[in-house]
Amino acid sequence: IGILSLFAVSLVGNGYFSFLTGLQRSDYIVWSNAASIVIGAVVILVGISLGLGLWALFFADVVELIVSWVGPIIGSRHLALDVSFRLVRLSKPMIIAFVGLPAMVVMASASDVFDSQVDKLVLTHTVGPSASAIFQIAVGLVQIVKTVYVIPLAVMLAGTAELYLTQPSRLRQLETL
Repeated sequence: IGILSLFAVSLVGNGYFSFLTGLQRSDYIVWSNAASIVIGAVVILVGISLGLGLWALFFADVVELIVSWVGPIIGSRHLALDVSFRLVRLSKPMIIAFVGLPAMVVMASASDVFDSQVDKLVLTHTVGPSASAIFQIAVGLVQIVKTVYVIPLAVMLAGTAELYLTQPSRLRQLETL
């Protein structure tokens, strides 16, 4: 629950600060992300030395997220004074649009990870750890290939969103085609 909540918060925050990239000032984001990785590694090491176990990873993720937002917050205060940090009321169709597709992507990713983890557990139990290691390597290679073939979908998604906003009739033509 904590990891999923952190994921949701990071999606909202990263979406909120994405305007800096549009202003050609992604340096605020890049430097903050670089600092967050270093500080996150330190938090992991300190947490493990304190005996927190897996909780050290979660706390490191929380600290990384907070540190990664320091630069964008400073950048937004310097570059976009009219941007306010407030919540806005969303209509029901907007909520469905914001939640629907990311929820499907998260569920598909979670099911993919769960499937590969269960397979590794069964392989380790029935065949042995070496079979599980070979399976893990193969799963990693397949994940890389999946990432490569999904790249055109990201471009299509951006193009579809742009057509939806600027030329909805052209989008309907393409859908029927």
